[in-house]
Amino acid sequence: MLDLIFLIIVLIYLITASLYDIKTREVPDFLSYSLLAIALFFSLSKSIYFLTFSFILQSLFGMLIFLLLSFILYYSKQWGGGDAKLLIALGASFPVYPEILLQYFSPNLSMPFQAILLINLAVFGSLYSILYAILVVIKNHSLKNFNKKYLILLYLSLLLFVISFFLEITFSLLLILVALLALYPFLYHFIKIFEKNFMNKTIPLSKVTEGDWLTENVYKNKKLILSKNLPGLTLQDIKRLKSLKIKQVKIKYGMPFIPSFLIAFIISLIIGSLI
Repeated sequence: MLDLIFLIIVLIYLITASLYDIKTREVPDFLSYSLLAIALFFSLSKSIYFLTFSFILQSLFGMLIFLLLSFILYYSKQWGGGDAKLLIALGASFPVYPEILLQYFSPNLSMPFQAILLINLAVFGSLYSILYAILVVIKNHSLKNFNKKYLILLYLSLLLFVISFFLEITFSLLLILVALLALYPFLYHFIKIFEKNFMNKTIPLSKVTEGDWLTENVYKNKKLILSKNLPGLTLQDIKRLKSLKIKQVKIKYGMPFIPSFLIAFIISLIIGSLI
C-alpha cells in the first residue's frame, strides 16, 4: 500500500511539473528537490523496515545514473536545468518496477526498469517534440527558410512505412529501418529551421531567468562579456549584465518537455519495454 501511495505522489509531482512547464516553461526547483528527498526517505524507510540496504542502494544508484545522463543533456544544451533535475529525482524514485502494479498490468520487463524508462522517454519525447513543433508551425502558418526538397524524404519514408505492413517480418523490419534513415535528414532540417524561427528570441534583460541559454555572444564596447557557449545563465551572470546596463539578450526558448516525462512514465508502468 505504501508503494502505491508513493506512486500516486510521483504522478502528482509529474502532473504539477507538466502544468508549470506548459504555463511558464520553467519547473520550480522545489518540486525536483522535494521529490528527490521524498524518494530517498521512502527508500531508506523500506531498508530500515526490512533490515536490508538494497532499497536505499538501488535508489542511490538510480539517482547516480540519471545524474550522469542529466549532466550530459544539460551541458550539451539539449535540456534545461528543470528537466535535468526532475529526471534525477525520477531515477531515485523508481530504480526498479513497482511490484504492486503487477496485480493490475502485465508489462514487458525484459530489461532493467531504468533502461525501459529512458528508452520510452527517448521515443515518446521525440514524438512529443515533433508534434509540438508541427502544431506551432500550423498555428503560426509559416516556417521561413525551410527547404521543401526535404519533403521528398518525408513522403518516401511514409510510403516505405505503409509498404512494410504488407511484407514478411524480416523484410518489414528492413524496410522500416530504411524509412527511418530517410526520415532523419528531414527531421534534422525541420527542427533546426523550427528553432531559428520560433525558439530563438531577443528579450529584455528583465525577463531573463536563471538557466536561459544565450544564442549570441554578449558584447559591451566590443568587449566579450558572456559567451553563447555557456551551459546556462547563472544569477551572477544576470546581475553582471544588469550592472553593465545591457538592455536585451538573444536566448533560446526551450519547449515544455516535462509532459513527455509523464507520458513515458505512464507507458513504462503499463506497457513496459517497447523492445
